[in-house]
Amino acid sequence: MRRFLTKAAKEWLIEKSLKDYEEGKITLWQAAERCGLSLWEIIEAAGKRGYVFLTLLKDYDRFKCQSSYLPC
Repeated sequence: MRRFLTKAAKEWLIEKSLKDYEEGKITLWQAAERCGLSLWEIIEAAGKRGYVFLTLLKDYDRFKCQSSYLPC
């Protein structure tokens, strides 16, 4: 039971942090720190939840065809 609650609390914190990031309240780096994750781990967690991070718009077509989260 304790493990379940710990996992649920961590998942809630990730969701809350990503929502705060999406709303511009915190940076992605701050979201990672808040959750006790590395920057790459929070990016991975965000990707599993449908968030997309693009550095250049020209990369979009290439990215969406390589991603399992977006249809080509």
